[in-house]
Amino acid sequence: MNIRTIGLIGTDSSHATTFTELLNNPGDPLHVPGWRVTTAWPGGSPDFPLSASRVGTIMDRLETEHGIRRADTPEEVAASCDALMLLSIDGRQRTQLFGRIAPYGKPVFVDKPLAISGREAAEIEAISNACEIPVFSVSALRYAVLGAMKQALPGDEPILGATVGGPLQIEPTQSVYYWYGIHLAEMLFALLGPDCQSVRAESSDEFDRIVGQWRDGRTGTALCKRPEAGYAYEAEVRTGGEETRTLALDPEFKVHYAGLIADAVSFFETGIAPVPLGETLAIIRFLNAAEISLGAGGAPVSPDACASRS
Repeated sequence: MNIRTIGLIGTDSSHATTFTELLNNPGDPLHVPGWRVTTAWPGGSPDFPLSASRVGTIMDRLETEHGIRRADTPEEVAASCDALMLLSIDGRQRTQLFGRIAPYGKPVFVDKPLAISGREAAEIEAISNACEIPVFSVSALRYAVLGAMKQALPGDEPILGATVGGPLQIEPTQSVYYWYGIHLAEMLFALLGPDCQSVRAESSDEFDRIVGQWRDGRTGTALCKRPEAGYAYEAEVRTGGEETRTLALDPEFKVHYAGLIADAVSFFETGIAPVPLGETLAIIRFLNAAEISLGAGGAPVSPDACASRS
């Protein structure tokens, strides 16, 4: 088999080691063959403590455990590999880092979230169009909820509404909902599709509630819980028979990461994103609208108005 190469941009994410293990270790039960991580640029953000505290440690592990070559610049990685994974956890850097690697013409997987504002997401789209490169971005929770849905709804039973829940951990440099709320938004869009027309958000002692109204009248609700409530994710759907069904999400996250990596490999080979960029942009605008609504006391906000909002 002709093994093709992947380069990592940013090693301050635990995903750098998880993804590399799935791609590079044939002995892993969930190994995804055909592509191999060969090069990485550490990156890191000195003013983001989580990033600064682990970027060097993760890069060292990649070198010693997987033989990954350390590059001096993102451009060096982009020039030497067949495909790229932008994993830097600092959403503030996404647009400028993407702009540095896009001219090399390689397909780019961007770890969640694509950006931390509707405006920056639109800038990434503009750069990808100008450089004529495909982009794919997704949360692993999409695979968790879709897998559970297949088990709970084996037929074509329509979903009339959905409620998802999970932790809302906030990193001060990453705004409010993008850091962990991205997972809940991804779950809602996986269940209901991308056509959300209105969003409102409100906060209580127990959780923030984000309610989206879809154009066909369906409602999706995300319950963003305080971290002390735990880190479990949950989902339930209302079906055509007016039943409410709880989806049993597999708690083993590596299974969902393997699904993500399989889709990323397919994307690298075909140039077709399993989740279209337009849907990912809609997810970012959904979160942008939720933050605006939260600051406006729960007033409804149109995601379509957030394409140019910071």
